Amino acid sequence: MRTFSRTAVAMFSILLITAFIFCFAACDSEETYTLTINYIADGATYATKTISSDSEDPTPEQPAAADGMTFVGWFEDQAFTVPFDYAARFSSLTQNETVDVYALFEPSGGTTDEPALLSFSLQGESYAVTGFGADGVGTTDVVIPATYNDLPVTAIADGAFSFSDIESVTIASSVTSIGTRAFGNCASLTSIAIPGSVATVGDHAFIGCSSLSSVTIESGVASIGANAFENCTALASLTVPDSVTEIGASAFLGCTSLARASLGSGLTSLGESAFRNCTSLASIDLPSSLTSLSDFTFAYCALTSIEIPSSVTSIGSKVFSSCGALRSISIPFVGQAADGSGATCFGYLFGADDADDNSALIPSSLQSVTVTGGSSVADYAFFGCSRITSITLPDGVASIGAHAFDGCSSLGSLSLPDTVLTIGDYALSGCTALTEFYVPVSVTDIGSYALRGCTSVASLTIPFVGSRADGSGETCIGYLFGASDYFYNHNFVPASLTDVTIVGSAAIDDFAFYNCANMRSISVTAAQTAIGEGAFYNCSGLVEFTLAAGINEIGNEAFFGCTSLSDVNFLGELADWIDFAGAVTGSYSNPMTIATRLSIGGSLLTEAVVPDGVTGLTGAFFNCASLVSVTLPASIESIGSLVFSGCTSLTEIVYLGTMEQWQAVSLASGWASSTSGLVVTCTDGTIAV
Repeated sequence: MRTFSRTAVAMFSILLITAFIFCFAACDSEETYTLTINYIADGATYATKTISSDSEDPTPEQPAAADGMTFVGWFEDQAFTVPFDYAARFSSLTQNETVDVYALFEPSGGTTDEPALLSFSLQGESYAVTGFGADGVGTTDVVIPATYNDLPVTAIADGAFSFSDIESVTIASSVTSIGTRAFGNCASLTSIAIPGSVATVGDHAFIGCSSLSSVTIESGVASIGANAFENCTALASLTVPDSVTEIGASAFLGCTSLARASLGSGLTSLGESAFRNCTSLASIDLPSSLTSLSDFTFAYCALTSIEIPSSVTSIGSKVFSSCGALRSISIPFVGQAADGSGATCFGYLFGADDADDNSALIPSSLQSVTVTGGSSVADYAFFGCSRITSITLPDGVASIGAHAFDGCSSLGSLSLPDTVLTIGDYALSGCTALTEFYVPVSVTDIGSYALRGCTSVASLTIPFVGSRADGSGETCIGYLFGASDYFYNHNFVPASLTDVTIVGSAAIDDFAFYNCANMRSISVTAAQTAIGEGAFYNCSGLVEFTLAAGINEIGNEAFFGCTSLSDVNFLGELADWIDFAGAVTGSYSNPMTIATRLSIGGSLLTEAVVPDGVTGLTGAFFNCASLVSVTLPASIESIGSLVFSGCTSLTEIVYLGTMEQWQAVSLASGWASSTSGLVVTCTDGTIAV
């Protein structure tokens, strides 16, 4: 506390009187200005006076002091370092002015023997530390007391210790606020513990404390102000308690040694540039309470991975600008806002104004993207993201926009959820690294050129062939790659595509796979699917064909020219296959017209037991070269032409009737051609065929 003797006060009064006499004598009647003085005592305006050349003494009556305190005088500043000189201030007027002056009180009895290490300002019923006292200049270890003059110390004033040489600070738990720049640019300060009583760490409170390596923030602190720890370049780790709800703009900007940061579960917002230029920050866990990220939040950080929680609903521009080490990222939506407003391209996070800037601004290190929310992927969302290798989308996404992944030339893995309904034009155009692609059965519409230029895709799963599940529009496999009709399949379907699985029940139209000579395996796994005329015409490389039980309509020449077809896998039971073979009678409509190996339910057919009750067989075992034995029920009445033709391994038919009954069975011409040494074993004897 600064103190004054009675002699000093008397001399001060004489000076005031003399100054006013001089002021009135020298007053220029042609140019008169006024000075309005607000007298402030105990934080409130005590009196206001306006003086001019003919005014009386402006000094108000002495303000009342609290018990045990004595009024000392009026000062120009709240730190009480500059006494207010009325005469000097008035004589220098060049225009009308208003000034605030502050009343200083000190304990009754004047100076004590206790050194004045700190200065204080009375603020109602508590004190604020305003800086060093007369005896504290040069002190390196500062202790902020809990009380002063029997009243609590609750604040550290703005700029209290700014630019001082302090090395350590101990703050009492009575303190509730740390003011703006309270410790700004204290270059020798190495550690600070902020008690939980502090509600707010003020703006710029520790800015430029370049030696500050340890910061402890206790539970109870509610907010960290803007630029609070800016350029604290020695700070290596940070733990923010759950009580903190807000971290202000640039709060940790330029903390270049900060490598680890743990943010509490109560945090709701991170201000603009909060961790910008934290060039050593490689990872940070964001709490599920967080609702927003502001512009440049993590710009120029060393982050290698980041997961933005699903609680976040808005993200600022350039939030990850120049994060050149980032390899993986998890985001709740693509773009600026969860509701789809604002920017909708992935590059927005890195500073892209639109999708055309994606390629240039997304870091080359980034390979994996996981989207955890949202109902759609907007048009051009990942356009030109040529270095990303993996993108995962969540359940709930209903639409993939036009050009959404166009130009993602390194994308080797993309998983579409079973909630997707539509895929836009050019959606995956130019995804040259994509080797397999799954279109879920939920999809009803696929845009033109959706897979144009996907020159490495080898395996494709689709719900239908063409553009729409209802069979309208284009109906050829080449449509996905740019063909206008089936005749141009061979020009557009990539040579890499060898395996196609059709999982929907929509019909496969005429000539759907016409001239797809590179196809090796085609599977139709949904029942009740009709297969059109020439559907696989001239698929000369087709080796394996799988079809579901329930398919009983296959058009003429569906497998014409499938000269390599050797294996047919029927997904039903043997009884279903017998029904199928009997129903499909067109030329080259039964795949076994060409194939020689038949599997039922995934198992190669070597032994066949025809169910009791079957009365006739038509083409059921044609060309089954692997078939060794057949058991026929006594209910059999007829065997059609070529039923066992080509069954080169078949040596025995077990007939569960008598020889007489067998002699009554109608056997068509050539029913067992290409067999050798075949015998029919009846219940009462054997008959050579």
